[in-house]
Amino acid sequence: MEQQHEVICPWCQSEIHWDPEIGPEDMCPHCFNELGDYRSIKVGMDTLDEEVDDEDLDETDDTLDPVETDDDWEDNLEEDTYSINAQACIDEQEEAPECLNCRDLLLLTGERTVTAEEFTGHVPASLGKQILPAPFTVQFYVCPQCFRTEQILSDKDRLGMIERLSQDIQK
Repeated sequence: MEQQHEVICPWCQSEIHWDPEIGPEDMCPHCFNELGDYRSIKVGMDTLDEEVDDEDLDETDDTLDPVETDDDWEDNLEEDTYSINAQACIDEQEEAPECLNCRDLLLLTGERTVTAEEFTGHVPASLGKQILPAPFTVQFYVCPQCFRTEQILSDKDRLGMIERLSQDIQK
């Protein structure tokens, strides 16, 4: 006889039946929540059936070691100081683009000038000249959360590119 497996969706509390030949459902057919360990917490039901004595609770030592407490506090202080300083620097920036990876705001760390030796510009036939001639400057950003880097064209060079693309095309 086939054994039928049952899962309860943690979001809508619907009972989901699945056949072992097909396999478990990846998503709840009712609320479309992802099933599995990603957004689920498993609670052991066996422990709820057991009676807990007050004596068992008193035996546990809930006191914290002062050394552990100080280390945790110092680690949290370093993290907080890092976040506060990074946010203060971001607040001073004219623009703060979002990180494509984690959606945190990027920190402007400097500018880089790209010279003609480092860059070979493309000349589209329809335009007849480079879209972005060297030298040009890019602003260099770093994400303080995941450390992804981004480069964005400087304001002056953005305007120059817009002007070149806005001109009438030479035929």
